[in-house]
Amino acid sequence: MFGKRIVALVTSIALAVSLCPGAAFASELQAGSATGQVAQAVSAQTAKNLKQRGVKFDLVNGKTYTVKSYLGGYGNYAYSAKLSGLKVTSADPGYKKATFTVTFKPKETLTEAQRQKVLKAFKKAYYYQGGASGNEREVVWSYWMRGALSYWLVDYKTGKLIVGSDNAAGIKRKTKLSHGDVKTYATSDGKWSMNQFEYIRMKETVTFPEDYENLCVGIGGETQPRIMRTKYDENFEGRYFKYVAGKAHTARWWQTSYFKKANDNFHFMRIR
Repeated sequence: MFGKRIVALVTSIALAVSLCPGAAFASELQAGSATGQVAQAVSAQTAKNLKQRGVKFDLVNGKTYTVKSYLGGYGNYAYSAKLSGLKVTSADPGYKKATFTVTFKPKETLTEAQRQKVLKAFKKAYYYQGGASGNEREVVWSYWMRGALSYWLVDYKTGKLIVGSDNAAGIKRKTKLSHGDVKTYATSDGKWSMNQFEYIRMKETVTFPEDYENLCVGIGGETQPRIMRTKYDENFEGRYFKYVAGKAHTARWWQTSYFKKANDNFHFMRIR
């Protein structure tokens, strides 16, 4: 929310673990959770897998990376990102369980002058949209002012988003969200303030069939405002089915702008 006294809060933990960048650090979360079916494996003879498509598989358990996400009026804001505590154990007969934690921390603190620039950019977008209500302020902030910090679970062979829980496919997920202390920075006129979380942390548990070898996790960020998302992005994120010849199709990771415009800003690993 961008309004008097508050710029941004944790507003949603629905579809993702996406974090608002900069001084307004936390907003809609983006963890790749949705409804639908996990993609069926595609033969390597007929389709390229994630690695063959050029996706970076350099994510290492416990290693800290720098990723960036767009902040209106500032540019690309830097965060540290880390996947840690990865363990794969036996679960119910025929199943495995992967547990790990993803943590994002801001690496920069905006100065008063920089916060004023962010506020100026917000006002420009806000008045351009003709906004008046609190809800419209939220829309302007969410779509015109920020990118997103994200982590995704993606199928290695098909490049499709893995759903939050899919009993038919035998995959179940549980995400526990936590965050650190919140710092509030007031603008020079005292009418607006910005909140920044010390960190955002997601503890993930994924249960999957023991013969499933396509579980991939990726972390990174958008380097453009979300208003510039493509139809492929929305298709991938929301898993909106497009029917072709009677079969449901969804976007692949390599079709999204996240990959096409910010591949170097994402890091993947395969969990088996």
